[in-house]
Amino acid sequence: MRKLFWGVILLLGYTIPSTASPIQVDLTLVSVAPNYNDGRVYVYPYNFLIKSLDGSTTAAALVCDDYFDDVFIGESWKATAYGMGDILSGAGQMSPNPKFQADRKKAYEEAAWLYQQLQLPIHNNNADAVDLNHTIWALFADTSDFIVPTTPDSWFAQAEAAICPTPGSCLTDEQAIARFADIVIYTPIANTQSPDNYRAYPQQEFIGTKVPEPSSLILVGMGLILAAFIKRP
Repeated sequence: MRKLFWGVILLLGYTIPSTASPIQVDLTLVSVAPNYNDGRVYVYPYNFLIKSLDGSTTAAALVCDDYFDDVFIGESWKATAYGMGDILSGAGQMSPNPKFQADRKKAYEEAAWLYQQLQLPIHNNNADAVDLNHTIWALFADTSDFIVPTTPDSWFAQAEAAICPTPGSCLTDEQAIARFADIVIYTPIANTQSPDNYRAYPQQEFIGTKVPEPSSLILVGMGLILAAFIKRP
């Protein structure tokens, strides 16, 4: 047990510093899924390369929460990777659309829940991607362009029920942070686009999940190796 205990301590000691505060990353939009669109605009998945501070690059499929701004295939920009705790403290660039959700915190929480549904194999199809992405967009922008689910079990109702299981009883900040511990909001840093000619178009904000940094994984492995050499008394 002592060997296991110290192994866990070593593992935590090596991994906590890398996730203690928001980090800056480079995003490059590589492609969009050609068959995932509503006939006019593309929806999730937006395929990115995410470059961390240590120079490592990881591929990720993200969803856009910002309908009005623009991004282009091949465009790169810098973004701050925020956790849900940062968002609930005021980080992020989006404001809620009162037509569907007047509370900013709940809008982000519901968007995070909707993104999680996109990760489920059952929703890996264009129809659900259109409904889910449009629902996320509608949480933050008021426009007649949205294809909004209107059935009694619409995504709006499901998202509301997930965040507020009973009327007047919603997730506390602590509960929301725990429930969405794997969620990352990639908020763009203004005027960091490349090539420069894209700077006339403010970038969109995207939602994804945490991507383990290779350096962190190496340190975790070192902690486990060291743990194996710690002997019982």
